[in-house]
Amino acid sequence: MDIKVDYAPETGLYHLTFSHARISLTRPELENLTLQAARHLPGILPGVEVREDEDVYRIPLRRLMDMTDRDIQVFLREVQSDDLVKTLWFMDDATFTERMMANLSQRTREMLQGDLKDFAAAQARVSERAQAHNRAEAIEAAKRLIAALHAVVENGQSTLI
Repeated sequence: MDIKVDYAPETGLYHLTFSHARISLTRPELENLTLQAARHLPGILPGVEVREDEDVYRIPLRRLMDMTDRDIQVFLREVQSDDLVKTLWFMDDATFTERMMANLSQRTREMLQGDLKDFAAAQARVSERAQAHNRAEAIEAAKRLIAALHAVVENGQSTLI
């Protein structure tokens, strides 16, 4: 079954079309539906594990690991370094971080490694409330990276299926 998702900026609604049905959802409703659907991924895709709601943002980013180095380099040119730092911290996956860093120039890699180290160290020193705020910012950064990933794929700049 093909599912098509369109965004209508004039109404602020996302329209999901499949079979003979069309559903219109607000952004919070779509995010909630996505979280609910993500919990069922382990039954659909072997090897996918959803331990917490935040995994719904980690799963699409892990698809970057299936891309060629060239495709990752194209993708990385489309994202802001601050978003990349926050997302790498949020992903909390050394293999993922190493793969992204390996596709950056040495100068950029060194700068981002320092920024990531500083960001992570700062998290250990802030209050629980500030940590929650920073985690929410990191999720928003991850969402922007996911949007960039979709854009790269849709524009034909990546071979990721």
